[in-house]
Amino acid sequence: MNPILDKIEGKITADQTASLNRPFTIDEVKEAFFSMHSNKAPGPDGMNFSFYPSFWAVIGKDVVNAIIIFVNNYGVITGNYFDSKKEATRASF
Repeated sequence: MNPILDKIEGKITADQTASLNRPFTIDEVKEAFFSMHSNKAPGPDGMNFSFYPSFWAVIGKDVVNAIIIFVNNYGVITGNYFDSKKEATRASF
């Protein structure tokens, strides 16, 4: 790999590495959305997070699938998002 980094002794176990490298799950994404303060605006559009729990039955599946595809592909969504949705883990909401 990298000759400099190869000389640095690791501080985490193989199990910890595996845990850190595993794909994100639907439950983790949903928990993150539902744990955010509802009156905080995430960006310049001004829409606060109370929108997501309020309309989760309508948008939850698409939101989770888009985020899982994005984060599990290191921030890259290739091709058409709707074609890529089959890559995400399915769940009932």
